Amino acid sequence: MRLGLRSRHDGASLNVAALKAGAVKETALLPEVIQREKFQRELVGGLEGMPVLQTTASAPMSAADLKLCMDAAFLTFHLHVESRVASSLGYGYYTIGPCGEELMSAVALALRPTDASALHYRHVAMSVARQMMAGEDEATIALNRARATTCSILDPITAGKHCAIGECFRGN
Repeated sequence: MRLGLRSRHDGASLNVAALKAGAVKETALLPEVIQREKFQRELVGGLEGMPVLQTTASAPMSAADLKLCMDAAFLTFHLHVESRVASSLGYGYYTIGPCGEELMSAVALALRPTDASALHYRHVAMSVARQMMAGEDEATIALNRARATTCSILDPITAGKHCAIGECFRGN
C-alpha cells in the first residue's frame, strides 16, 4: 500500500485533496481511518447508550479544562489519522497510531508550561494542550504538526528533521 516517500524541494504546491481522492480505496483500509469513520457514526447517533464517565478524582477538573483536554484529544486523533494517510500516500514517515495517547492532554494541566517532558512518540496530545493553553489556534497547531509529520522544512520546530530530540515550546 505504501507508495514510497516522495520529496518536494521545488516549492510547488501539492494538491492533497486530489492525492487522497486518488487513493481513497487504499486509505479506507487503514485501521485509523476505519476507527475515525466508526467514531463519527457514533457521534452522529448521539450519546444515548454510550458509557458515562464517572470519576472520584480528588482534584476535580473545571468545565473549561475538560473542554481544552477534549479539544486537544480530538485534534490529536485527527492528526494521527491524517499522518497515517500521508504516510500511506508516500508523503510522510508516520508508522504508529495513537493507542490512547489522546488522553495525555490532561497531563498538560498537571504541569507548568515550563516543565520538561519526555513522552517520546506519545507527546502530541500533551503538547497540543500546552499550545492551546498558550493561546495558539487549532488551525496553526494542526498545520505545524502536519509539517512535522511530513518532515517539511517549513516546520517551525524541526525545520524538516525527523525525530528531533526535545520539543521546543514557545509558550510562556
